[in-house]
Amino acid sequence: MPTEPEPPIAVARFLADPGAPSKISFLGLPVEAMIVARESIPPSAGKLATEEWAVPGVYVLLGPPTDGDSKIRARPGTSNDVLFRLRQHLARIDWFTRAVVARDIRQGWNSAEAGYLEGRLHDLCRSSDGVEHVFRRDRDETIQDHEQLLYERLYLPGIIAALRLAGVPIEATWT
Repeated sequence: MPTEPEPPIAVARFLADPGAPSKISFLGLPVEAMIVARESIPPSAGKLATEEWAVPGVYVLLGPPTDGDSKIRARPGTSNDVLFRLRQHLARIDWFTRAVVARDIRQGWNSAEAGYLEGRLHDLCRSSDGVEHVFRRDRDETIQDHEQLLYERLYLPGIIAALRLAGVPIEATWT
């Protein structure tokens, strides 16, 4: 099993408005992440830039656990428009209090790439002791081995760092 890559150097932008999303960029990685409170997601909140986040991406819904043993409940997902998908979740899922969202800042992910990353996030959530994850595991299996290694090095370190910044005790395991 390959070793964990060096932790990425992150630049986090926190706005004066405590309800505003926090954006995280990473030096040398083509991924940007955002930690967004549930209250900031509705269009009426006016806190999310559509041109930045109405794109293909992955997300992890976060909230309190359903049992007394877990520290945090997490449900990964993916969408061709993550902002639209988060807004759908507002009406259907009442337990999440915030989300971590990630996108490729170069060309955007296609559905297979985002699906692979979603599957890895499901794996990481399930294998982390401090995370409650009882959801089905979605994953795109069409990504070639060399592409998987590339995504493991280019995207996962940043997404994991953003989750940890959001307080998720996620343990990294690398393929």
